Amino acid sequence: MAASATELSSTARFFFSLSFSLSLLCCVAVSNAAGDEAAALLAIRASLVDPLGELRGWGSAPHCGWKGVSCNARGAVTGLNLAGMNLSGTVPEDVLGLTALTSIVLQSNAFVGDLPVALVSIPTLREFDVSDNGFTGRFPAGLGACASLTNFNASGNNFVGPLPADIGNATELETLDVRGGFFSGTIPKSYGKLQKLKFLGLSGNNLNGALPVELFELTALEQIIIGYNEFTGPIPAAIGKLKNLQYLDMAKYGLEGLGRLPHLQRLELAGNELSGEIPDDLALSTSLSFIDLSHNQLRSALPSNILSIPTLQTFAAADNELIGGVPDELGDCRSLSALDLSSNRLSGAIPTSLASCQRLVSLSLRSNRFTGQIPGAVAMMPTLSILDLSNNFLSGEIPSNFGSSPALEMLSVAYNNLTGPVPATGLLRTINPDDLAGNPGLCGGVLPACSANALRASSSEVSGLRRSHVKHIAAGWAIGISIALLACGAVFLGKLLYQRWYVHGCCDDNVDEDGSGSWPWRLTAFQRLSFTSAEVLACIKEDNIVGMGGMGVVYRAEMPRHHAVVAVKKLWRAAGCPDQEGTVDVESAAGGEFAAEELLDAGVGGRVDHVREEMLLVLRIAVLCTAKSPKDRPTMRDVVTMLAEAKPRRKSSSATVVATVVDKDKPVFSTSPDSGYL
Repeated sequence: MAASATELSSTARFFFSLSFSLSLLCCVAVSNAAGDEAAALLAIRASLVDPLGELRGWGSAPHCGWKGVSCNARGAVTGLNLAGMNLSGTVPEDVLGLTALTSIVLQSNAFVGDLPVALVSIPTLREFDVSDNGFTGRFPAGLGACASLTNFNASGNNFVGPLPADIGNATELETLDVRGGFFSGTIPKSYGKLQKLKFLGLSGNNLNGALPVELFELTALEQIIIGYNEFTGPIPAAIGKLKNLQYLDMAKYGLEGLGRLPHLQRLELAGNELSGEIPDDLALSTSLSFIDLSHNQLRSALPSNILSIPTLQTFAAADNELIGGVPDELGDCRSLSALDLSSNRLSGAIPTSLASCQRLVSLSLRSNRFTGQIPGAVAMMPTLSILDLSNNFLSGEIPSNFGSSPALEMLSVAYNNLTGPVPATGLLRTINPDDLAGNPGLCGGVLPACSANALRASSSEVSGLRRSHVKHIAAGWAIGISIALLACGAVFLGKLLYQRWYVHGCCDDNVDEDGSGSWPWRLTAFQRLSFTSAEVLACIKEDNIVGMGGMGVVYRAEMPRHHAVVAVKKLWRAAGCPDQEGTVDVESAAGGEFAAEELLDAGVGGRVDHVREEMLLVLRIAVLCTAKSPKDRPTMRDVVTMLAEAKPRRKSSSATVVATVVDKDKPVFSTSPDSGYL
């Protein structure tokens, strides 16, 4: 028994020693692995140029806490996110030492030259993003071996040569984005193996040839953006198999024909060489909200049901060769907000049924062959803000109810055969005379007063003007617009705009009728509004103030009748035009000690106060765009917003009201996947 006990004790000690040794070996192995990964990261940092010191914290333990580094539960590096750090240099082969790496993001840096082969040789990758850099040369092969790769983004670089064909072997891929480069050649047929692909972005390259039929076997595709290339041939009929397709952009594609896409929401085919007819079955795509067929060679009548798609918000077919009239079947256009049929050959009367489009904000029928009178019902459309009927053959008088139109902000009826007095009410009291030009029979209002001779203007004069106008248009198309004419036109237009908006827009000019120096304000709708300006003004009271800023006071306005919440900004009123108004201190941003006014060119209006104000505001935005760190620079969306808000009070020293609808009727694809490249 004693011997047995001794043997058991020896066995226990043996297994304990073995377990302890194995545990010690595992700890040493983990420690060595962690040390190897830390060494690899430090080698990567050493090869990078880091002007902002974003990686200066690398070096202190543990490495999983370093900026841009992420690890799994075992302490192995799985992610390297160095986006927006203004880095340059190169990534060495030491990156291969990160054996568990699944994500590498180098987006929005300053890398140039060839893409390091080591980056595409990490077989464990699931995400690969080198977008918005300056990489050049051919894209190296290697990512096709990444069996788990789901996101590949190399957009916004200068890659040349063919698309990487081996990507077709990464069958788990869901996003393939190489927009905005210089890739050439055809689309590899191997991409037909990407059965899980949802987003395909190839726009803005030099790709050519026909679309491979295999591409339309990828039934998981939701977004295709392949415009601005040099593709040829027809759109394969197999495109109808893409039942999940929601976004299709083939701008500048050069194709003929169009298949049926029953689940399509947005169709952009502007600027192609599309010919033939608009397919009748397009109206069967009942999910469509946006159709743009502008600047093509379409020769057909508008399908009678094209504008009755229940979800359609925008339809544009400008600059084609459409014939016939506007379909009278418009009773179901309950969502239509923008209709542009300008520069076609449409004829006949403008249908009164257009007035049934109660949400229409913008209507352009200019440069067609419409005849008859302007329907009075159109003037009373509740949300119509922009109406362009210029360059047609319309006759009769301007309907008097245009003066009481609830939302109209811009009206152009130039170059028609209109006659009679211009109503002196509402918008027509301040309409630009250029928007009435080419109608010798019009008088009164902003035009010279009506006289007996003016009221008896002969039809021969009207016809002569029309023939002269048509001849000018024909001559322009026959001869073409030369560079010299463009230059002359630009100079003339610039001078005209300068005189209209700046010289005549000084603070001492153009006061209102009561002599108060204030200009009447207008509410301009850039999207559908279900409320009136009076309802907005009623909410401008102290109880509704939600904040104040450098530009004015912000009010919260609730429209119970329309279930809408509106943010209203009332801009500060400027007392006259002080000399120092608009001064901007740019010393801290630009690093120089100078007055901003010293940068302004007096020859382009720098001596006019409101011109100087706008120039200074734009200068401030420009300085923001030159920030050293990319993350401190505003995005293009922010720049557009700031430029829109930077417009000073050119003609008005009175308080201005700007209304913005909050979270109502958001457009489809408000964050467009082609942002920045199209």
